[in-house]
Amino acid sequence: MKTDASEKKVEPAIVSRLVPMDAICPDGDFMVRATIDTDTAAAYAEAMKEGAKFPPVDLFDLPSGDLVIADGWHRYKAAATVGFIELPANVHAGTREEALIFALKANQQHGLRRTNADKRRAVEVALGLTPAASSRAIADLCGVGDDLVQAVRQVPESGTCPPTRLGRDGKQYPAKRLSSASENAREDSAKDGAEESDSDREAPDAAKDRAREEWQDWSAFEDAAKAARDAIEMMESAHIAAKRREMAHAVCGKLAARCKALAARYSDDD
Repeated sequence: MKTDASEKKVEPAIVSRLVPMDAICPDGDFMVRATIDTDTAAAYAEAMKEGAKFPPVDLFDLPSGDLVIADGWHRYKAAATVGFIELPANVHAGTREEALIFALKANQQHGLRRTNADKRRAVEVALGLTPAASSRAIADLCGVGDDLVQAVRQVPESGTCPPTRLGRDGKQYPAKRLSSASENAREDSAKDGAEESDSDREAPDAAKDRAREEWQDWSAFEDAAKAARDAIEMMESAHIAAKRREMAHAVCGKLAARCKALAARYSDDD
């Protein structure tokens, strides 16, 4: 039986290559973690200095021409700290939506273990991407429990007909009320341990302050790393200069001894 060529699924192009660091666009919209773990980034940087090889980061070449990071933020930050000019990358051709979906799935099975805050951030990104999707569909996409999705979504109770959600089967279903979602949350939390902690429910202003402090800490770390590199270069330059001075003194000493010997010789001749 012949297959219609138009029905064949076209796989997105992926090219593995070295990408200049200044060509990468670190767009925070595609970072589906709550924050960068500075300890992990610092550990990666130390390992890179010692010659450790890391898996390529995953970049998406968007129609706009931007190369955004879909997976590998800690590796990118570490490489920037060390001063890499290029970074190994798997470059995917895709849309903004495809890049976000890839990012949401990336750290479910590998990389630094996600915190509750990371899971909540992933759900928020997914809801922004597909707000009409059902809680179960969002949970499957993010690798979390239904209860967390429902807690983030917070469907309000009202006397009117509840809004609908798009299920995984493509059909529209009534959205659950908040009270029903709470009951389901108690049942599902024991299954996957996705219940968020009280620390994840911080007020927006507190979250902004915490993010600002963490960014300042990271900036201070980068400044300290740069100062250390500059100091090492100065020490190396001083070492080279000292070696040159030592050689010059040795040459001058030999010349002085030679001149003294010649002077003594001519004195004897007189």
